[in-house]
Amino acid sequence: MKKIFIATPISGFDNWHEYESFRINILTLIEMLRQLNYHVWSEIELVGSNSEYDTPEQSVKKDIQKIKSSDIFILIHPRKMQTSTLFELGYAFSLSKDIIIVGEERNLPYMAKGLNIDDHFLKIVESDTFDELTLKKIVDEINGRT
Repeated sequence: MKKIFIATPISGFDNWHEYESFRINILTLIEMLRQLNYHVWSEIELVGSNSEYDTPEQSVKKDIQKIKSSDIFILIHPRKMQTSTLFELGYAFSLSKDIIIVGEERNLPYMAKGLNIDDHFLKIVESDTFDELTLKKIVDEINGRT
């Protein structure tokens, strides 16, 4: 069973309502992938309206372990924002993980667009919305990597 790590922003949203809307979409993606027999991990499942965050040290330790054990790394980058997911992206790249980035290319950090070098696999799923078509594109890319 392939293991997928999904990195998503949690604290970079303008308000809680915006985050909750985004979170519902990611939970839908996670459920779809699990129905296809993928093992999926994402911190967003654990951070709801009354959740407390791990300490930065706990988050780093947990995420590094999960990224190491994953086969595919997915970054969901909904807009330009400061987010710890960029650290996770760099770490996944350093481990030569297959990487799928979902978002508008114009909103990605400059160097993130150049990660498809040497033996690294990077696919950018261009999307400004998180609709059924975007979900299908993500699943198609994952299925293409397995």
